[in-house]
Amino acid sequence: MLCKSSIPVIVLFLLCAVLVVGCGDGSSSTILEPGATVEIGGSSNSTVCSTSKENHQQLAKYARAKDKQGMEEMLLQGKIFLVEKGTTAKVLQTTTLDGIEIKIQDGNHKGTECWTERSFLTRTE
Repeated sequence: MLCKSSIPVIVLFLLCAVLVVGCGDGSSSTILEPGATVEIGGSSNSTVCSTSKENHQQLAKYARAKDKQGMEEMLLQGKIFLVEKGTTAKVLQTTTLDGIEIKIQDGNHKGTECWTERSFLTRTE
């Protein structure tokens, strides 16, 4: 059984694992234009989403610097959250360097608009 104090450490570990895999060169062979339906994936059971473009940029900065404390603070402040693998979303906005803004269509965060990395998304339609 996990104690309460170990839960943030486990979540932070998962967060770091997801970010390391997802921080690529930003290239993708699949075009994800606004309105496209996507499935959230990645290499783990959950994917990191940021509550704003600014928070997404800050998260990317912390990930590049391997600043676990900064990422944990963002998680505890509600600036980032985890979305289960397989959740569907609609693409709202794409940018070259700043990730993709999506609106989650199902699951615990249904209706939430957030930012994530292109590499975590797979087009479904």
